Amino acid sequence: MEPQPRIRVYLADDHPLFLSSLAGAVRAHPALELVGQARDGRRALLEIRERVPDVAVVDVRMAGMTGLGLVAAATAERLETRILVLSGYIDDDMVYETLTAGAAGYVSKELDREEILDAVATVAAGQAVLSPTAQTGLVR
Repeated sequence: MEPQPRIRVYLADDHPLFLSSLAGAVRAHPALELVGQARDGRRALLEIRERVPDVAVVDVRMAGMTGLGLVAAATAERLETRILVLSGYIDDDMVYETLTAGAAGYVSKELDREEILDAVATVAAGQAVLSPTAQTGLVR
C-alpha cells in the first residue's frame, strides 16, 4: 500500500512570530508539507500561482493585499489551491464576504495548533471549515 501524498501547504501572515510558529507546526506534521510562506498578500498570491499548494492558510489582514483580496483574486483566476482564512478576530461581515469570495474556510487564531492543522486537512479533503465563532457570526 502506497503512502498518501502529503498535503502541500502555503502560509501567509504578517505577524512574524505567528507565521514562524505555524510553519514549525506544519513542518512537524507528518501529513503536511510546507511549500512556502509570505508576510504580505501580493507575494503570497504570486507564490501560490507558482507553487500551486493544496491549501493556503492566509491571514485576513496583510500588507499589499488582504486575505479577502487574495481569495477573490485566486477565485477569479480559478486557482486550484483551496484557501483557509485565519484571523485574530471574527467580523461577521468579513466572514460572509470571504466565504462568498470563494474561501474554503474561516477560522480563528484562538484555535490551538492541532485544531488549525485539522482544519487544513479538512479543507484539503474538499470540505469547508468554520470556527464556532465564525459560524455564529455567519448565522447572524
